[in-house]
Amino acid sequence: MILHLEKELPAQLLMPSNILHLCLCLRKLKDIRIGKTHIRIEDEPNQRLIFLNDIKYVYRMVRYQFCVTDENLLLERANHQRIIDREQNIVFYLPTKDAGAGEIKSR
Repeated sequence: MILHLEKELPAQLLMPSNILHLCLCLRKLKDIRIGKTHIRIEDEPNQRLIFLNDIKYVYRMVRYQFCVTDENLLLERANHQRIIDREQNIVFYLPTKDAGAGEIKSR
């Protein structure tokens, strides 16, 4: 998919820390080009690699598994469109020590 924007993105949005924030949220989009910035995302079993203009950032993938036991909650979440599995995962990413500039701090 190619997306063309009518206006240029603000320079602040294209800062590496902001791009890395975005890349940690994406699930299916793995190759992105924004102007002269090239981003590639690779997922391995226990880590996510983000290449930002060929600079590699490594994040450890942590999964928290849990089971939803409330039937009403499952029905509400399904919204009559799909079946929601009781077994759920929350996945988050932690910068590795060698991530360097890839470390993201909350504001």
